[in-house]
Amino acid sequence: MSTFKRLVCLLICIILTFGCLSSCNETDDPTGDGGTGGDGGEIQLDPRKYEAGVRVVFATNDDKMKDAVDNMSSSSVILADGDNLCVSTSAKTDSTSLDEKYTLIDGTLYHFISIASGEYTIQLKEKAEFTEVDRIVVLADAGTGAHIGIADFATCDTKGADGKYTYTCSDIKDDAKKSLEGILSDSFSSLDATVSISSVSFILEADGDFELNSVLSCNLQISMDGQIYEVTMRTYTDYDYEAEVNIEAPADADAYKDVPYEEII
Repeated sequence: MSTFKRLVCLLICIILTFGCLSSCNETDDPTGDGGTGGDGGEIQLDPRKYEAGVRVVFATNDDKMKDAVDNMSSSSVILADGDNLCVSTSAKTDSTSLDEKYTLIDGTLYHFISIASGEYTIQLKEKAEFTEVDRIVVLADAGTGAHIGIADFATCDTKGADGKYTYTCSDIKDDAKKSLEGILSDSFSSLDATVSISSVSFILEADGDFELNSVLSCNLQISMDGQIYEVTMRTYTDYDYEAEVNIEAPADADAYKDVPYEEII
């Protein structure tokens, strides 16, 4: 496989890794004041029930890799309702498209993936029992890199009042950085590529308990075939707590193969 094609595969893997991990996150309370999401308490919103749109955007100054990066696009929709979660991710290059969906409902994790290239399409359907204990184990194994937040940065500038704040964070702490690098590098070891992080920044807008939107920027150094490629990855997330959230098991759940959850995550 050429370096160009392998880098594209690597970037797709990054997209899917972050999509999966985002689905495991829970909304934190950045201020601890139990805010009302800007509604003054008139509408009872739940910070654990929301729809979130996620966009992953790549950029590079490396002329040899610019076309590969520019052709990458991805978007995810995350639905959360307490312990039930659903994340749908789409990614594509000029010749290949990928659609993937994780649904966690009532202790069962469903995984669907469809990869289309030219006239060929491959689909996979699998499911696994996934308990709260399993979720804790997965996140513990992944470490703090699976749920980057304002507490993971040594420098954080805070502006705002009355529970509405904007946090601008830099100087990621060593444990969070190492965890994030480990998540990426372990996922891409089969491509004989390693990923290191030169810097990370994080901007979060929140209203009390409710995260409104965030931008996570990672400057990556991808080492492959003796070359180092510098790529910037930005993950944009916007939350909607008034959206109608309906999480259901797949209609053809019986067609999903039973596997251990480790084969899915």
